[in-house]
Amino acid sequence: PEIDGLQWCVAQVSSIAPLLLAQHVHERFTVVRDKAGKVAAEAAARSALNLSPDPLLLVLHVLLAFPKLDISFRVPREAATPSPHHQAQCLVHLDDMSMYLMQELNVVFDLVGIDISRVAAFCARTIVLDHHPEKTLNFIIARPAFFEPEIAALLVPALAELYAQGVTLVLRYIRASLTDARVAAVVPVHFTRLVEQWTDEYPAADMHTLINEFGLHDEFAHHVEAAAALSRRSSVRPRLVVHDPSVAYYSLPINRDRVIFVDSDAAVEAAHAILLQSPVVAWDVEWRPDQTPVKSKCSIIQLACASHVFICDVVNHWTDAMQALVEAVVTASVPWKIGFGLVGDVHRLRYSFPDMSCFESLDDWENVVDIQTYLKSTCTKNQQRGTVGLSKCCQDILGFPLDKSQQISDWEARPLTEAQLVYAASDAYCLLDLVRELNPPEMRSMYM
Repeated sequence: PEIDGLQWCVAQVSSIAPLLLAQHVHERFTVVRDKAGKVAAEAAARSALNLSPDPLLLVLHVLLAFPKLDISFRVPREAATPSPHHQAQCLVHLDDMSMYLMQELNVVFDLVGIDISRVAAFCARTIVLDHHPEKTLNFIIARPAFFEPEIAALLVPALAELYAQGVTLVLRYIRASLTDARVAAVVPVHFTRLVEQWTDEYPAADMHTLINEFGLHDEFAHHVEAAAALSRRSSVRPRLVVHDPSVAYYSLPINRDRVIFVDSDAAVEAAHAILLQSPVVAWDVEWRPDQTPVKSKCSIIQLACASHVFICDVVNHWTDAMQALVEAVVTASVPWKIGFGLVGDVHRLRYSFPDMSCFESLDDWENVVDIQTYLKSTCTKNQQRGTVGLSKCCQDILGFPLDKSQQISDWEARPLTEAQLVYAASDAYCLLDLVRELNPPEMRSMYM
């Protein structure tokens, strides 16, 4: 009966046959519990595909229609002979693929060999959008063609953006590029200049490490001198971004007494009761600016719902109850989790709390929307891939920028100042306003 069902799917109108077949195959594969069942499922799928005048083209359409088949559906590699029109079809739909699927198809079609510039542009986009940038990074580093100067130029801007957000593993590519003199003369300095451009949005971006590791003291003499002058200051007060009194900044729309600093068991219990009943929770973290080679750990985690913002003191009150609260919010299907640049945040959380399995991967988070990622994903191919920071995003969408004057203040100091508390609350709560305005498709059925 399953074979008949698969064959019936293939026989339908070409516009719907791929989706019907994809759903049918997925159902068949998900009930398989033994090797014999898997062999039978593959044989049934192959038999149905052979009814198509172009089985491999149908397979491509099936994979695009139902990406969950990325890993389990491997019939094409065994059964088909690729042709140029199959390869062209892959490249046309490259931006619709996951990194997993592109890797699978590259084995069959050698997409890198056909059009490496196109694949490099895909990788530059995916490494920023994906919850697992290491997947894309491993794919790139394993292939010497990605270190050609013109290809490196396509990749480096995305890597610089991630590094500025705190994802330091991208330095693996920069370090690997040093083995080629042509690339080594260009890539490190270009990468560092791009990171420097991000420091207004990410002041904690570690320029010091780049300048020292890659010997860029002459190229960035202005930065070296500024850092030396800062270190000579006798005051230990943190350097603050200047507040501009002439600017109308985003204002926290809830009463100040709804901003709760969570540093007691009672406050944790209250946060747990309110947040787990909320349909949407915005998520943000802060840490003391990195001023030494040793990275700072997270100081606070902000969790905002429509009625409250809870600022969790993870320096002095990282108790079992608070860990349970954070894990419950992360892993529950409700509430939805909203963030901005979550890859960098989770990277820092994983470093700060290595025993918390929920910070191992964003893939383990139930129902999550990264606004920065969403905005990038809605750009067309003809639009520039540049990234706006949270303040600019608030300016463009809500009409008011964020006051960033406290961003690089000392978040480990206790008590936090009133300005720090308001900044931390606003940084999280604005995400609720942004997602309401953006109304991403996956959340349109929700009442917020």
